[in-house]
Amino acid sequence: MRQIMVLEMVVVRLMQAIGSGPAVRAGDGNSASPGRAGGRSSRLERIAHRNQRDTCRSTRENALEKLIGDTIEDLHSILVHFPIALLVLLAVLTAYVVLRPGSGMLQTTWLLLVVGTIGAVAATVSGVVSHFPYEETDLHGVIETHQWWSIAATVLFVAATIWRSISRRRGSDCGRSVSFLVVVAVGTGLLAMSGLTGGDLVFDYGVNVRGVNPLLGQ
Repeated sequence: MRQIMVLEMVVVRLMQAIGSGPAVRAGDGNSASPGRAGGRSSRLERIAHRNQRDTCRSTRENALEKLIGDTIEDLHSILVHFPIALLVLLAVLTAYVVLRPGSGMLQTTWLLLVVGTIGAVAATVSGVVSHFPYEETDLHGVIETHQWWSIAATVLFVAATIWRSISRRRGSDCGRSVSFLVVVAVGTGLLAMSGLTGGDLVFDYGVNVRGVNPLLGQ
């Protein structure tokens, strides 16, 4: 009798083990599945974030390169207006100083001459660089005319700056003399011719105008 009871208990426990085994394994599988899914989702999010960051960095770098390229290409157009304004104002104030020597504007004309001449040199150099893409085009001769007016004006103002610098060192500033006024007036005339021919290049021929000039494929 006792043996039968022991046998029944063994059978019951086996049946319980068989019934609970799959449930436990299923439960184990279900509890592990969310963890694996969460890890996979986290990795995908990190990859997407890294790709987005790389795309943003590449976009910023491309925008910076374009800005630098456009600035270099447009450098002559940016620089050229400063010497024109400064040297024309120099001519007006020099005439005023000659007419009224005690006006107190002599030092102002010296500063205008120095800064304006530096600007003229920078504008001329950048203009020569801007001329290079047009060397083999039909506009070469037209651009060269503008270029020579600009070089002549720049050379004259450089000479005027050297002359006045020497006179200032000797204690007799030539900035109030009629001869200096004549030199400045001639330089302003050359500057005006440079500006007129430069304006023709832009408005009549579309030189260096993006989206307009077919000679550069823009």
